[in-house]
Amino acid sequence: MNQDVKQTVAIVGAGLVGCLQACYLAERGYAVNIYEKRSDTRKKENQQLTRISINLALSTRGIEALKEVGLAETVLQRAIPMRARMIHELDGACWSYAYGTKGQVLARTQYSTRFVI
Repeated sequence: MNQDVKQTVAIVGAGLVGCLQACYLAERGYAVNIYEKRSDTRKKENQQLTRISINLALSTRGIEALKEVGLAETVLQRAIPMRARMIHELDGACWSYAYGTKGQVLARTQYSTRFVI
């Protein structure tokens, strides 16, 4: 974080976008407070929530954003490339539909409490 703190910014919502925005603002020297409605899943009294994970499809744009804040390598270590989605028709027919253009993939990863600091 930049040593010359400009001012304090409040972000409401500790989801993916709120946390990424906090990273961007901190890099620019802002002190950031994040507020989240849901309980902290790291606390023992919320133990039933600590096993929750969210499968996340991460696009090329998302990967680039994570690179900008220095988190891409950490997240992508656990990612699995997804090159296409499977379409299931009502009649039972199946076909695949590629994500992006040649060479682009989505990364399937788990967003979990390990990324909460």
